[in-house]
Order: sequence, then C-alpha cells, then structure tokens
Amino acid sequence: MLAKQHQALRELTRQWIEEGDEEEQTETWEYLRQALDVDRLDNRIAFP
Repeated sequence: MLAKQHQALRELTRQWIEEGDEEEQTETWEYLRQALDVDRLDNRIAFP
C-alpha cells in the first residue's frame, strides 16, 4: 500500500513539473516538502 502511495506521489510530482508555471510549481513543491516533514513521529525527513 505504501509503495502505491509513493508511486502516486511521484507521478503527481512529475505531472506538476511538466505542466504549469515552473516557478509556481517549485514553490508549491518546497511548501509540500516542508509540510510533510513537520511533526513526523520519527527523526527521518521524508524528502532529504
């Protein structure tokens, strides 16, 4: 199940990169990346 979620996230990220405003997409990715690392139960970051 987790592998499917990771694949879906990779696919979504790929779509974002290919479509739309590059600067906006970069800002969105940085926000999401940071948000996913906040309040994690372990000390590992999701996206190094």
